[in-house]
Amino acid sequence: MDFALRKAAVFTVAVTLLSVAAVVLLFRDSLLCIILGVISLGLCIPFAVFCIYGWSTGNGYRWINGPDWIGMNEEQRRFAVSRICLGGILSSVLLCYGILVFAIKWPYGFIAGFVIVGIAIAMLAIPVVRYSKGAKIGNAAFVPRDGQKAWLLAIALTVLMAVPSVMILDRMDFREEVEVTAGEDSVAIKAPMVSETVRYSDITEIRMDADFHHGTRISGYGGSSIHSGTFRNSDLGTYTLAAYSSCDACIVIHTSGGYIAFNRETPEETLSLYDLIRSHM
Repeated sequence: MDFALRKAAVFTVAVTLLSVAAVVLLFRDSLLCIILGVISLGLCIPFAVFCIYGWSTGNGYRWINGPDWIGMNEEQRRFAVSRICLGGILSSVLLCYGILVFAIKWPYGFIAGFVIVGIAIAMLAIPVVRYSKGAKIGNAAFVPRDGQKAWLLAIALTVLMAVPSVMILDRMDFREEVEVTAGEDSVAIKAPMVSETVRYSDITEIRMDADFHHGTRISGYGGSSIHSGTFRNSDLGTYTLAAYSSCDACIVIHTSGGYIAFNRETPEETLSLYDLIRSHM
């Protein structure tokens, strides 16, 4: 193993272990969050580091299937590897943010997430397909990148990719709990797949529904005691729900962003929360 590859491997292992340790410490109350974090950080970051290695050195063609490497000379191989890995770098970063966008409200996040992930895949696939179909390289010369710049890029990308991964974990909170905090200026609502903060001044309608029907879940979480995410019913249309399934009562608020319905574990606690929110308006 050459020295540059060995350094890349050590960096990848170190970053992955630190990332996994951070996820375990920050989200130790949720096994599913730990699994999601390990998958997100443990796959995307190592792939990006490998691509930085290939982009900066031109080495690693043996690990890339498709192009006719035998039919190229050494300089052409290094040039092609560098171009393919540049696409891989951009692809890995976009992929992290594309996954994050999926957590945004239906249907916009779902559609935008697919578009971003599709672009990410295309950035990697297009150069591979081009060189697999015999795209002419000619006398193009590979220019090695400075090692220090490559490592600075690796560190910067690690930070860029860690940000959406942590945001995904924060949003995908799978604890069986609906947390509603009524502050002085706003009310914060947090549940699995839901994280909303609404200023009282932005609420255009608020009501207490003693027998609220959730309707159909479009995307979100359906546990044994909590329903949360994006739902649709005949009264509100598409809306955001964060509710205990054992309590039929719900507080319904409307803002410019749409309807949000939420509750506490009992009708009495829900009514008290409703009165508290009303007192701040």
